[in-house]
Amino acid sequence: MCLLLSMLVKLLLTVFLFQTCQSEDLCSVISHTNRTTYSTKSQENCGCAETRCIRKCCKLGFALQKNKICLKRTSDEPFQVPLYIKHTSFSTILSGRNISRFKVGILKCKFFKLDRDNPEDAFFIQENGDLWMPSNGKSYGNGEYCLDERNGLTAFVCFDNNSSELQEVLAEDAESTGMLISMPFLAITFIVYALLPDKNLYQYALMIYVLTLFLAYLQLVLINYITLIENEACILIGYLTLFSFTTSFFWLNVICFDIWFTFSRGRSIVGGRRSSEIKKLGFYSIYAFGVPLVLIILVYLLQTEFLDPLSIHNPKIGKGKCFLETGWPSLWYLYLEAGLIIIANLVFFSWTAVSIRKVKKETAMLKHNDSKRHAYEKSQKKFNLFIKLAFAMGINWSTEIISWFVNWQTDSAYSKIWIVTDCVNALYGVFIFFIFVFKKKTWRLLKRRYYAFRGKVYLAHSMGGTSSRPTNISTTESTVTTTVNGARRPEDNILLHDRR
Repeated sequence: MCLLLSMLVKLLLTVFLFQTCQSEDLCSVISHTNRTTYSTKSQENCGCAETRCIRKCCKLGFALQKNKICLKRTSDEPFQVPLYIKHTSFSTILSGRNISRFKVGILKCKFFKLDRDNPEDAFFIQENGDLWMPSNGKSYGNGEYCLDERNGLTAFVCFDNNSSELQEVLAEDAESTGMLISMPFLAITFIVYALLPDKNLYQYALMIYVLTLFLAYLQLVLINYITLIENEACILIGYLTLFSFTTSFFWLNVICFDIWFTFSRGRSIVGGRRSSEIKKLGFYSIYAFGVPLVLIILVYLLQTEFLDPLSIHNPKIGKGKCFLETGWPSLWYLYLEAGLIIIANLVFFSWTAVSIRKVKKETAMLKHNDSKRHAYEKSQKKFNLFIKLAFAMGINWSTEIISWFVNWQTDSAYSKIWIVTDCVNALYGVFIFFIFVFKKKTWRLLKRRYYAFRGKVYLAHSMGGTSSRPTNISTTESTVTTTVNGARRPEDNILLHDRR
């Protein structure tokens, strides 16, 4: 399903973000268009024998970028192809002006770019039109490769149908599609909570978490789908993406900590003043924004000052791609931090679950009292809700880290197995929406806000929660019950702040 949606998304992006070529003259030596990009599925033989053609990806003056988009070259260097016979014996240099030797058209297969700096990716174009690679001794016909000029002669080669690299690309496409689907739900969740009246600290933290996750998804999708060349913009968006993901992890940690703190110190929360809530949000912000900022500065210094550019531990953001290099850099600078945060969150979750269970036992002793029984039943519902919240608040990141580690260690040999989990993880925003927004209480509060804005006070009062003094209550109902010890404890809500 995700793969089908991925293909649809790529088609829509091609149509709306770029000018689609309707009748492009692919064999023209002189460009008659002022356009800087074009995209077309067509191909054209410019006069060579079909089996001996040399394949160029884009028409002369253009070079292939991501998502099968041809971008106009800024360099005046001529397009030239060295030709060889008997694999490595140099024959001659073929000029792009000799267009009759070329077949022009973007490959229809899933393909990858050969790395000129990697000896394993060395290639030689043969006089008969084939591309030969000494690393695997394989020849590729002109239906399996194409050439273009991107800071030097560059070759693109089709993936083998059953290769692990192809499965990895399909997994990335599925994950990017899931993120595209999640983004509107994350945006709606943020907007809804921004409109809710009398927000508490927990809701503000949730808003910031959702916003940073939305920005992280947006930037990663831009990296995967939009044409970005290795330049300052590419490096900038790479670091911003890393900062957004890291910040979202830390705000997730803030939420889990605050939930634990509220349950474990319930008596100190009740009666809290708004000024103390703002102060605490300020401390949380320093932590959740400050630590990621320090980490990003450290990553930048490691990449530019302290690590060798060829080191396997160098982040290499903007080198080859706009995000972290696969392997050790992804471990050190993304997944290690995410893993530590997840462990901390699971600890907070376990402690909170123990606190809730303790309260349940205390209220269970009062079940024969109807009013107390009602409070007990609501507490049971809220305990179940917290389990859902815990899942939505980060447990799914565990499968993300596990799938990345397995793919890394097995060279993506089992990536097909993890496509489903990666796609589900990318749909995280949908889960957040249905858990935090898709509730009667939330819609009732939105109606109350709407009627109050329109001046229909009587209708706003009919929505409930019409106390004349402001309260700091979350979107689910709150009650305070008396335990067997006579102490007042927050029974029904994760955050209960009744300001008196």
